[in-house]
Amino acid sequence: MNDTASILIVDDNINLTTTMVFILKRKGYIVTSAKDGVEAIKKIKEQD
Repeated sequence: MNDTASILIVDDNINLTTTMVFILKRKGYIVTSAKDGVEAIKKIKEQD
């Protein structure tokens, strides 16, 4: 079992999203991003 937290960032501001993804990945989190709610739901459904 993987104890690393998984974070989904949903934001339409690509610059902010890129920065947050970079920071959180450096902290050791598993990070996924989506540009809107529709894309976020699709990515959540793809996860185990």
